[in-house]
Amino acid sequence: MKKLIFATAMLVLLNSVCLVKLADEIRHHEHEVQVVEVYTPVIVEYKPSEAAKPIEPVMYDVPLSEGLQMHIIAVSEENGIEPEIVLAMAARESNYVVDAIGDNGASIGLLQVQKKWHMERMERLGCNDLFDPYQNVTVGVDYLAELLDRYGDIEKALTAYNRGRYQGTVTEYAHSVITMAKELEETTYVQN
Repeated sequence: MKKLIFATAMLVLLNSVCLVKLADEIRHHEHEVQVVEVYTPVIVEYKPSEAAKPIEPVMYDVPLSEGLQMHIIAVSEENGIEPEIVLAMAARESNYVVDAIGDNGASIGLLQVQKKWHMERMERLGCNDLFDPYQNVTVGVDYLAELLDRYGDIEKALTAYNRGRYQGTVTEYAHSVITMAKELEETTYVQN
């Protein structure tokens, strides 16, 4: 009901503004104006359709909080990477363990980022704690986006992410991440 009242008020206000402007135009150009038809505003009742309802965020059936998943989706999309790829990387890199440590302490967090190689990137992105899963994802996705720009192919970029560089052969790691990403596309649900 409030929407109908608001819509009606807006139509009346808009109609009044248009009539005032039309009257001003007529006064300034009386000899040039010829009214052919007069239109009466029609008030239409507002009934929201299914399409007008807000879109609910799509989540994945993975052991990460909805907040972290939403961050992954946002950062991935900002960098032109499918969120499923990043989620599959997290599964492969750390089995979704946000404070995982690997490579004798060199690789940290969800995406197993090595601080020694990404200090400048971390500074540029305003990240200083790779154990914070949000910062870890931000740094890891930024690095993957750089590799994707460099190699122009997600398989090569994933190979370089895992190996340190692409050496002419796509690795099993890249194939498995892409396979897992395709499987993740089928495990989405709408957040309630």
